[in-house]
Parts: sequence; C-alpha cells; structure tokens
Amino acid sequence: MSVAMFSLSSLPALNAAWKMVPMGFSTGNVILAQRAEIVMLATGSKEVDEILDGGIETGSVTEVFGESKTGKTQLCHTLCVTCQSLSIGKGSGWVVESSPQKVVQTLHLSALVH
Repeated sequence: MSVAMFSLSSLPALNAAWKMVPMGFSTGNVILAQRAEIVMLATGSKEVDEILDGGIETGSVTEVFGESKTGKTQLCHTLCVTCQSLSIGKGSGWVVESSPQKVVQTLHLSALVH
C-alpha cells in the first residue's frame, strides 16, 4: 500500500486560501476572549431568539432554509438592518447576503429601516 503525498505549492488555490486564513494554535484564554466579542443579533421574534439561545451569532455563517413563503427573506433583511444599527455601537455593520434570487428586493429593506 502506498500513500500519495503532495505539497501546498502543488495546489495554487489551496495555497492562496491557506495564506489568507490565519490558521494555527490558540489557547483557551484567547478563544474565550474572542467569544466575548461576539454580538447576538435579535431576529425580531422573542420565540425564535429563545430557540437560537439569544439570536443569530455574528462572525459566523448562518444558513437559513425552509419552505417557500415562510419568512426567510424577511428574517435576512431584518438581520441586515439590525447589523447596520449595531455598527453605531458594538459590531462592524458588515453583512453578506447570498440568495438564489437574481434581484435582492431593496424595497423591503427600505421599509424595514424606516
């Protein structure tokens, strides 16, 4: 039985990703300090926030899925507005929304802001 070996230099995309993402060892105290900086975004529903143990965690990727017309887009837009309002205090205000729809409904967002 033989094992094929490869180096990161033989995989340009993987090598580039490796350089962009800081990998390494962190002590428990460092991780605990990083966790203290996490902001929980309220969803606008006390019940959903309770299920999610306080809301949606910042600094992470959260996938929202479900049947059509169940409020997924509304939830995402509400979180976008909540995140932007947090940028005044604690938080960066950066949001990335990915949707299979070709056009993001900006009218919905403006209604939430006002």
